Amino acid sequence: VMPAMMLVWGCLRSKALSEASEFAGPLKKVLIDLTTETCAKYRLIADYAQRPQMNDLFQRRAEELRRSLIPEVQVELNNNYFPKWLGPCFNAVYITITARSVLVGDVSLGVFLATLSVFSEVSSDFGSLYEQIMDINTRLDALKTLTKYFNMETEVLLLKDMNRTRRKATKAAWIDALRQPELPPETGLLRSDLIPITLNNLCFRYPPHTLDGVGPGRFELKNVNLSVMQGKMVAIVGPHGSGKGTFLRLLSQTIFPTEGFILLPMHLRVLFVSQLPVLFDRSPWYNLVFGRPDFNDAAALETLLTEFEMAMTLALVRDEIEAGKKGRPKKGVSASALAASIAQAAKPVPQRLSRSADGAGARSLARVAGVDASARGDYVELKEQREAAVSDSDEGELCEDEVEDNNESAQGMLQAYCSAYNEQQTVELDEDHSWQGMLSYTEQVKICLLRALLMNPEVLVLHRPFHNYDVYMQQKVLEMLVKHKEERGLGQPKASWRYRRPRTIFFTPESVEQAKYADVIWQIDKEHKQVVEISFEELQHGFTFSRECVKQSEFKRKLRGDWQGHHVIDHQKAVDKTTGGKLQPFSPPGLPSR
Repeated sequence: VMPAMMLVWGCLRSKALSEASEFAGPLKKVLIDLTTETCAKYRLIADYAQRPQMNDLFQRRAEELRRSLIPEVQVELNNNYFPKWLGPCFNAVYITITARSVLVGDVSLGVFLATLSVFSEVSSDFGSLYEQIMDINTRLDALKTLTKYFNMETEVLLLKDMNRTRRKATKAAWIDALRQPELPPETGLLRSDLIPITLNNLCFRYPPHTLDGVGPGRFELKNVNLSVMQGKMVAIVGPHGSGKGTFLRLLSQTIFPTEGFILLPMHLRVLFVSQLPVLFDRSPWYNLVFGRPDFNDAAALETLLTEFEMAMTLALVRDEIEAGKKGRPKKGVSASALAASIAQAAKPVPQRLSRSADGAGARSLARVAGVDASARGDYVELKEQREAAVSDSDEGELCEDEVEDNNESAQGMLQAYCSAYNEQQTVELDEDHSWQGMLSYTEQVKICLLRALLMNPEVLVLHRPFHNYDVYMQQKVLEMLVKHKEERGLGQPKASWRYRRPRTIFFTPESVEQAKYADVIWQIDKEHKQVVEISFEELQHGFTFSRECVKQSEFKRKLRGDWQGHHVIDHQKAVDKTTGGKLQPFSPPGLPSR
């Protein structure tokens, strides 16, 4: 009877406890959010002399939370007292019913006392169990919320569809590119570099955001068709509020179109850089090489910091740069790469090694140490790799007996050191993040830009990259971006230029003069929900949009396209006559670039 009564009581009171706990949940979140925001934005509060007001607000929120906890505490207290009083009540009833039987001898005194003890123990045990059940019940609301979030729709299926579309479009474009003759080596281009970046019937619209749940979004695009070849600088222009940031996020695929797709060849890495600086609470070196954890070219980083006039940042990473120049361990170098490089260096070089094999060994050491050209997004010459592999293999067979013992001893010495180094790498020893306060806002923005340039993606999408600089620094950063495009990566060896892919840059300029540095200009027409390509002559101050100018430019481009089409046909006839019709014209998907 006692367990049944406790079970019925728990079922009846669980709903009351759940309802009482719902009042305090949202208020707890409000108080936590207020505390977090106050700590994060304390400087703003102090500058506006609003500390008393924030104290009063915190006090009101805390008092509201305390009042909201009263019903929950009352229900929990009443629930917990029920099993505590249930045992004595059963004992009282049992004593009242059985006392006469004990006195007359029908029930022995031992049985009577044992029964009372059993009632007390059962009451105590079920009381503890009841408290645990009620504690679990109070957690159910939080579990329901977590379950809801865990089962919300994700973007995995959308990413899957987009990835398949990109692969299919890239494969089709690659088949067309393979029909072309191989390009001369001095151009530094492969046929896959001829695949353009194309916008095919691109449509986008933000979801409704009005109070009644209906109404249009604030930015919309319809059937945008554009194309640009790889290795170009593309300026995205338009007046303030025209949607340049949204369009750049579409290009970088951090948000996705509602219809249509953007053909970005699968082998291209895309990186979006916001105008607002985002820094980790880690060391300056970690923030700079975040996109390249294996980066170890300290001299190149020192040169870039000097060119960007980042004297304070250079002083902060001076120790890491000096350590990198001397080959000492530093933050940002993986323990595996360090161990491999030390093991390779410890391997003795036999006297019978030829000069060619020595060169191949040096190339192998460079690859083992983590400075392989593929980490920079470069092409690796397959012929050199095969020759290096053959040379290393041959010499390894000749000297295998000589170096076997040395390799074992080197591995034994490295095992303990690298194990300790791995342990150290997993712990952030430097917890002092005050260096961020020492840097100016401009220098923090420069760190974010340099971090992106060190990662060296094939497609770089920059949202207002010149907004935080003065005129002098705007021009300098613009020239560095042009240099990044022309050299296919800042700070990269010039000798390997032709082994790197072309670098494409999408950016939003601050002035007409900056836009003229671009190879292609795309104008956002918010009124007609379009993005069109315009010429330099059609640029207007403030990046306002004139439909008449665009109509004239479209007419001119049509005439030029018709003339080029006839010229291409005549040229193709001449090629067919010379080659017997073996060469086919390359027709990349999408509209041709300007």
